[in-house]
This record gives sequence, C-alpha cells and structure tokens, in this order.
Amino acid sequence: MRRSRKTQRSFRLLVIVLVTGLLTTGPTSAALDETPAEETAAVEAYAEQLESGNVEARRDAAYALAALGRDSLAALPELINALGDRDEQVWMQSAMAIARIGPLASDAAPALIESLDSRSDQMRYRAAWALGQLGPPVIPALRDASK
Repeated sequence: MRRSRKTQRSFRLLVIVLVTGLLTTGPTSAALDETPAEETAAVEAYAEQLESGNVEARRDAAYALAALGRDSLAALPELINALGDRDEQVWMQSAMAIARIGPLASDAAPALIESLDSRSDQMRYRAAWALGQLGPPVIPALRDASK
C-alpha cells in the first residue's frame, strides 16, 4: 500500500516527537501517588460531562481533565471517545489530557494514530506529540500503522 506524501510527512514528524517523548517521559504507575477521593469523584463527573450533548460542557470537561494530568486516568475511555468529537477544542484538550497521563494511556494510541491523517496541521502535530508522550508502549501500534 502506497502512502501519500502527507502521511509520510506525518510519520516522520511522529518519529521525531516519539524519540523526544521517550527521552522526557515521566514516572510510571509505580511512582504515582494515590488519587484523593474528592479528585476521583471529580474525574468521574468530568468523564460523564465529556459525553454531554452540550459542546460547552464537553469543552469544560476536557479542559479540566487535561489540567488534572495523570489523575484523569480513570476517564481514559471517555477521553479516547472524545478524540472522535467534531469540536476541535474538545479534541485538543482530550489529546492533551491523554498526553499528560503518559504511558498508562497507551490504549489511546490507535485513535491518535488515526488523527495523523487529519486535514488539520495542528491536529496532526498534536496527535504526534501526544503519541510521543505515551512513550514505548505505543511502538507496536506505530509499527502496525506504518505497514
């Protein structure tokens, strides 16, 4: 299967970002602290809000989860679903939240890899950056996608 120039460029960018991410990836799950009960409840509420029919509510939830970083891990399934949102702000903040979770969010790799074919330069760049933040766990998905 022959890849378009845009896809080839996206994969080159991805390799650069991935290498950068491998050099800067933070602690793994063993080094993470327990999340306080109030924060866990907030993450659950934001995860539910991320599936709202109201775009402002989804934007607010995605932004809040991105701000929580690794503590938003419990919302990962909803964040992955939000990568399919038509609203660019919801997508961007969901990708940011996934990137801030780091290697524990490697289940998001297939959805981020799909975003590498986006028409939006910004979306392709941010997807590549987020994949780089996920580190080594995404390598098998990247190999499969490059075939």
